[in-house]
Amino acid sequence: MTLGLAAVGPGEAEPLGRYLSALVAARGCPVHIAVAFNAVFLGYDVGAGGYVGGPIELGDFPSVSLGDATTALPVGAMVNVRTGAEAFPAEVVYKEGAHPLVDTANWGELPAWVSGAPGNAAGPGEVTTGEPPVLRERLVIDTDAFGHGLSASPAQLQRMRRKGRWVDPDGHVLLNACYDSQTAADLSDIDFYARFMSTTGRTLLLSPLAPAPFPTLLAPGTGHEQLESALKGVLRTLRDILRSRNDLRMHGDYAVTRRSYAARLADDGPLGRTVLEHLAVNVARSAVPRARRGAVPRPTAHHTAVGPALRALHGTEGLFMGLAYPTVVSHANLLITDYVRSESDEETGLLDNGVYLRLDDAWQSGGVWRAEWPGEARTSGGPNEPGGRGWRDTLPQDPSAPAVQPDAHELAAADEQTHAEVAPPWLPDDSDLGAVEGLTVANSQIDWTQPLRLRHILDSVLPLPPAVAEGLKGTEWSGRQVRLELDHAGHPLPPGDSILMTSLETDGDRSRLHDVDWPLEFVPGMLLTLSWVRGGGAVRARTTLLNTPVLIDGEEIRHRFDPRVRTRDTAPGNTWAKDHGAPDLTPKARVLRAVRIMGLLDNFGRALFPAERLTEAIARTSPGQTPLPELAETTHAMLAAGDLTEEWGSQEPSGKVHHPVIAGQPKIRLLCYTPRRADMPSRTPPGPAQPEGRHPTVGHRVHGHLRRIGHLDHQPSIEAREAYRRDRELWGLIGSLDIPPGYTYVLEHRRGS
Repeated sequence: MTLGLAAVGPGEAEPLGRYLSALVAARGCPVHIAVAFNAVFLGYDVGAGGYVGGPIELGDFPSVSLGDATTALPVGAMVNVRTGAEAFPAEVVYKEGAHPLVDTANWGELPAWVSGAPGNAAGPGEVTTGEPPVLRERLVIDTDAFGHGLSASPAQLQRMRRKGRWVDPDGHVLLNACYDSQTAADLSDIDFYARFMSTTGRTLLLSPLAPAPFPTLLAPGTGHEQLESALKGVLRTLRDILRSRNDLRMHGDYAVTRRSYAARLADDGPLGRTVLEHLAVNVARSAVPRARRGAVPRPTAHHTAVGPALRALHGTEGLFMGLAYPTVVSHANLLITDYVRSESDEETGLLDNGVYLRLDDAWQSGGVWRAEWPGEARTSGGPNEPGGRGWRDTLPQDPSAPAVQPDAHELAAADEQTHAEVAPPWLPDDSDLGAVEGLTVANSQIDWTQPLRLRHILDSVLPLPPAVAEGLKGTEWSGRQVRLELDHAGHPLPPGDSILMTSLETDGDRSRLHDVDWPLEFVPGMLLTLSWVRGGGAVRARTTLLNTPVLIDGEEIRHRFDPRVRTRDTAPGNTWAKDHGAPDLTPKARVLRAVRIMGLLDNFGRALFPAERLTEAIARTSPGQTPLPELAETTHAMLAAGDLTEEWGSQEPSGKVHHPVIAGQPKIRLLCYTPRRADMPSRTPPGPAQPEGRHPTVGHRVHGHLRRIGHLDHQPSIEAREAYRRDRELWGLIGSLDIPPGYTYVLEHRRGS
């Protein structure tokens, strides 16, 4: 999971996805990615409704004494809340900014510069330096997360609300959050959580009482930076799994069930569909100037904070108590997003009244939406991707500065054009294959990741992000050769293959390095991590080894790869030889080629294609070859052998195909190609021969862990006690030197080998 969703595989991701869906339904409020990690790592019992029954030591949680000023806490923080002599465990499940300049009494109006402002912002375009930032924040904590016996009593909560100094009448924590640096204040929720858990909350990750202490999942002696990086990787994987679930909707990093959202839309109460749709329309209209006789309307931009706007609605008093507030905030943002998508022009992104409406700040006061009139045609990104225009428009503009946040689709590499120039609507949109991901722009260096495509190898090119291309053209290297330095992890390249002299080539709005003679070790689908130092004339590209090599359809893969690209670019009949030659294919290979090249792709590299259109697809992907007279028999044999499987999808009236099925659309049968994936078997001496008809199994590692035996009236053995102490020292765990009462220690072993 540290390497991303592609490294997990559908066999493990699917049951984890089902658990996460059940978790979101059980929590009764939006589940943040960090909270999802807590649930997976510490074992949230969706049946019992909490972290109950597991060997969690609540004393390991950081202790916080909430007041006017408190050390900043991330979403997902597990803490012991102290109020005088009382203390109770709680989990932070929601967090937002509560800037004092947001008008809570007037529909959430706020100065434009507050929207998207950094932590040290002091005014329009003004920042403070020296002192660490202190931000006003609203936290929603779940005091029932650890079982009702440990939660705060109603009397305690009522007392906290009555004092009202740092808890508002809805039971939400209002505080001045003290950050230790400007960098920490500007981190995303996920990155701040990862930093918090690898420092302040480190005892929880290192506790031997956790079902699988986090360091035991990594190499012995892993340092602070590696621990934080690995945690970020797991969080990104959980985010991708949550986004892939058909029964969930995502607002930013929060997941809600479609059932709860549908119930909101079916509600006719003060926070139901009609009221929220009226709110969305008013937010869009807020930027339209009033017509005045003889006056020329001026361009306007209006910012509205969702949280205060909801509180300003009539008849909503008492409807935001506790966990209800983040739920209605997420639903409102989803409804506004759906409103923009349904009512705006697909080409320009503008509403009928000429307004450009987009989310501008996802963190401040439940989300800040920016309505701009007259809107400029902009289609990059979705309506719920925060732009931070309110703050950025107050900064001095530097026309020579390269773009910081290019649209990922602008970076999409040229895909294999295996179908007609004007494709029918049921063909998939592969514009995101080969796109740049994780682009970061620092003061001195730009880093990004992108997969190597078959087209790149055949055409000897490397696409570049606009920021890099503009930077190269604006330096003294314009018109000169650019050095491409290749580093192939685990396989040193000879000097002639590791340093390539290339030229910068621009074609329309795309730029690329030309004359790239890719080494034979670089194959389609391989993920490249690239960097360019500003002002320099060299681009560096490197591959990354997988922790464990895998077998994909019998081929050994040792480096990180994009399974979607591999499905497309290594389909039968493709080649990365320079002659572009394609041999005659068997009927089975022609069917696989059609499904893999023209099917819908998911994150695991599965390709799904409508069975009724297979004949046309084969004709498109294998031109010049004779038709298959026995296509039905060939397909039936492939289904029986497991080369293909059947799935159900749905189809729009226009012919566009979807998977999974979308409710209300006609169902359609899909043929599914799934890459056959397995971990490489351990290199151990061969054992006894397998019985006839049995296949050798590939074992997997089971980490050392505690197992409860107290209910059996058993005691741990001397060997278990010694192994526990030995592993505790090896992995740098904390806590008691002896096994906790009621438990024994199970040594690390392999299962299924």
